[in-house]
Amino acid sequence: MPDAYIVALVIAASVLTALVVALVMRRSMTIATARLHENDVEPLRAVNVELERRLLLEQQKAARVAELEPALAERVREVGSLSEAKAAAEGHLAAAAEALRRVEAAHRETRERLESSECNPHAVFR
Repeated sequence: MPDAYIVALVIAASVLTALVVALVMRRSMTIATARLHENDVEPLRAVNVELERRLLLEQQKAARVAELEPALAERVREVGSLSEAKAAAEGHLAAAAEALRRVEAAHRETRERLESSECNPHAVFR
């Protein structure tokens, strides 16, 4: 019986060794798979961080837009007032240019009469 006992122990040890090897291999595969997934996930995490940063920037911009809208409305009113003032100034400028043109014409006519009277002292100044 001792030989049968030794054979049974060897068979049990072999089965136990095969189970331990199978468990170690399974654990190694699990670790390798986890590392592979971790390597796949890490770039995605970096992309996610970048997208979250961009989202935060866009949210800040959106908040600033709400803050700037009243200032923009005020600027639009100022531009409207300035446009009206510009139109009025251009009207005054056109009137002044017309008045200047008439004064220059009168000056030219007066100078011509004066020169004419200097050339002809007996001419009547009209």
